[in-house]
Amino acid sequence: MVKSEAEIVERLADYMRRHPGAKTRQVYSCVKGSNSRLMALAKKKVGVVSDVATPSVKTITAKNGKTLDQFRKDHDVALKIRNGLKKLEGVYMTDNEFRDFCGVHVSNWRRYADLDEFRDNKIRIQGVMHWAQASFIRKMKEILGIAI
Repeated sequence: MVKSEAEIVERLADYMRRHPGAKTRQVYSCVKGSNSRLMALAKKKVGVVSDVATPSVKTITAKNGKTLDQFRKDHDVALKIRNGLKKLEGVYMTDNEFRDFCGVHVSNWRRYADLDEFRDNKIRIQGVMHWAQASFIRKMKEILGIAI
């Protein structure tokens, strides 16, 4: 049974009213016998100008940004090491444990761990580097008989 063009246009328009967000391809697939000319007539009948959705715009304000302190906290490796050392009260850690504790990636670690600033906070024992606060390292050196 062949439908008349008017019938097809009415079915297209009806579908678009019931599904206002439907794309053209979706409407075509749901109404047999439709074509672009009939679709244009149905859009005109329903008052649809375009089926292209307007993009949602996310408003970015200064409130959404991050401060320099937040950037430093996330990316300043030397600061992460300093903060990690402050938290090492009366304990020591191996190099790998301390790196993980500070939240520093392996690729950035050695470049900062070898800074002169941290020389007094580490000691190599039997080939393994250990980290602690400077006073704790001094006591470890006394126990091992290493010159201070």
